[in-house]
Amino acid sequence: MGTSYEGLLAVGELDVVAAALADGGVTAYVAAAASGRIAVIPKGDRRWNVADVAPIAVLLSGQHGLPVLAHDMYDSDRLWLWVYEHGVVTHEYISEMATVGDVVETSQGFIRTVDGVGYALDDPAAPRGPRGADPGRLVPFGVGTIDHAHLGRLLASASDWVFANEMHAEIAVALNLDPEPLTTAYHWIERGHVELDAIHVTPH
Repeated sequence: MGTSYEGLLAVGELDVVAAALADGGVTAYVAAAASGRIAVIPKGDRRWNVADVAPIAVLLSGQHGLPVLAHDMYDSDRLWLWVYEHGVVTHEYISEMATVGDVVETSQGFIRTVDGVGYALDDPAAPRGPRGADPGRLVPFGVGTIDHAHLGRLLASASDWVFANEMHAEIAVALNLDPEPLTTAYHWIERGHVELDAIHVTPH
């Protein structure tokens, strides 16, 4: 079984981010990933511990004007990133398109639908590899001097990794961020499986 988690990185100060979350009715842990770069680790649903990052990203970027990089790690197979500005998604990154789509069995065999187009599972024309591997869209979320070329290679390197969460950690390092608060889940901290210098935010 792979690793799954969801979270966000906001450009702003910790107290501002924490207050915005509390005012917005969000339960989460928040921790500094670097100066002025705040990791938000939201509480997931009761059944699956999966958090919906979109409403939180809209809250922080739309109502409070904080640029947000939201992430979703699925089963160590796929990293999904979204850049939110002014409440809308302005960039999307998917580490491996071969893991995306709904598969259904038809009279013609199993078909995977991606972007509204159906593909046989062995169709060489089916989308695969990274989408949106543009380091320039992620650099504003880092700090200090960032090697754009190295970051770009990491974003395009999913096929080189057994576990995509390890790639995610290296992307954080390339941005000069602490990867720990960006590669963890709320329930891991809550249950004591991960020790993190974080503030627990609850709704006002």
